[in-house]
Amino acid sequence: MARFCAVAALGMLLAACAGLPSTPVETPPAFSLQGRVLIKARETAFSSGLRWEASAGEDELWLNAPLGQTLGHLKRDGGGAALTTADQTVYRAGSIESLTRRAFGWEMPVDGLRWWVLGRAAPAPAATETVRDARDRLTALMQDGWRVKLEYDGDAMRPLRLQATKPDAEIRLAIDGLDVVEPTRSAP
Repeated sequence: MARFCAVAALGMLLAACAGLPSTPVETPPAFSLQGRVLIKARETAFSSGLRWEASAGEDELWLNAPLGQTLGHLKRDGGGAALTTADQTVYRAGSIESLTRRAFGWEMPVDGLRWWVLGRAAPAPAATETVRDARDRLTALMQDGWRVKLEYDGDAMRPLRLQATKPDAEIRLAIDGLDVVEPTRSAP
């Protein structure tokens, strides 16, 4: 009888949990970004032009020399991440962060950057030390070990410059162009 009661209680608990609404995972809108990036890590520094195409579940980043030659192409999708260098060598890893750490010795925090370039904190992990200006624009935050500062031009609601620092790395991004595709919502 006790076993029957335990099984019945477990069944009711599972049924109750199944009825709870799931929390949707927030994803940033798709965008196309053009800019310049400077990355300093330990005693090394790297700068290049940057083109970034971001959509749901996929990122493609091109790191370009001043005259337009591609220095590296990073691609992330559901299958992981790949880096193709200028000499067509291909490196693979589970994420862009681990791939850039292994190939270059510095980490590019793409998951955070996808939100920060839009002037927002990523939904997780929780941001701390957030600062907003008089126009309610995010100007500083601490997230996932990165201290992030955002700079705006005049009344612009999206940042034009971004600086992300950790004790062993610094990323500076100048955003020359950002085209955002906001998700459309269907009428109820």
